[in-house]
Amino acid sequence: MAYLVGAVLLGELVGSSADSTQTFTEHFNNDTSRFGDIAGSSALIVAALLIVPLGLSLRQRLSGETPELKVDLVAGLAILSASGLLLSAGLLVTAPLWQSFGDLFDDPGMEPAVAAGVAQAGIAVLLATLFVLAAWTFLAASLARKAGRIPRWLSIAGWVAATLALFGITGAAALPLGLWWVALGWWWRRDPTSEP
Repeated sequence: MAYLVGAVLLGELVGSSADSTQTFTEHFNNDTSRFGDIAGSSALIVAALLIVPLGLSLRQRLSGETPELKVDLVAGLAILSASGLLLSAGLLVTAPLWQSFGDLFDDPGMEPAVAAGVAQAGIAVLLATLFVLAAWTFLAASLARKAGRIPRWLSIAGWVAATLALFGITGAAALPLGLWWVALGWWWRRDPTSEP
């Protein structure tokens, strides 16, 4: 869900991957846009920090009942997802922070073309990370179902959420993924037989 909050706060920036340098300049000169970029990037960092323990918990729940290679792949996809979110957050926050510090210290800040390029790289990494998150969700839903840790409806919901994320290029594509992970956590808290 923190991923979704980050994508929503980044809003306009995430949807501007093919915009002109002038559009990025106007965006970064707007205080409200910069605040959204900084807050959204911070939310992506929180999402990354939440993904690692979730991936390790999932790994622990599946060990012993699932081949080790697949369990390690689940943990690896979680770490790769977290790394992608951290990298994209760092790239997406660079220009807004640079511009904010420039305003404070009367410095012109980053060249507009460089700021646009850094932001576009952050957008590209964020979108690539969405695909890794979708693959992680699909695999986790499949393995948890095969291990008997979740009911069929929850695994199907995970597959649907992962598929929707693959076809969505907006921050809203993360909503089904976030909702599925929340449902998974809810199920594991509710059903003591799902504990390892």
